Amino acid sequence: MNILFVDHDNIQTETRVVLLHEIRHHDVEIAEEFKAAKKLYKKDKYDIVIIDYIWESARKTMEHIRRIDPDQKMIILNKYVEVCIPEGCEYCLANHQMRLLADPFPMQTFFAYIDDFKFHPCQHANQIPELKS
Repeated sequence: MNILFVDHDNIQTETRVVLLHEIRHHDVEIAEEFKAAKKLYKKDKYDIVIIDYIWESARKTMEHIRRIDPDQKMIILNKYVEVCIPEGCEYCLANHQMRLLADPFPMQTFFAYIDDFKFHPCQHANQIPELKS
């Protein structure tokens, strides 16, 4: 599986990338900033994009990718629900391939979300009232 991991290059990211590569045999590229993510996404097609939402340009990157390909599978790592799209859960579930995964999480959960994406719903689905723009 070809994966784009959008996050600052820190020990946690490196560990996750090594495990994805060595244990799950996925090809993983890391983008540390919006420009790098934009360039890599333009150059290649990814099965899944993983974005750590703590990262300062995460929303910008997520929105950019959704504009290009609304069906792109994305896993958003964050413990807060404000990363959800303004249209609310029902719209997101019907129109996007996006999952929020609450950090911290066991590595087996992380692997499961990647390896069996369609069988794992967003952890925040239908728990959030519809947001108004």
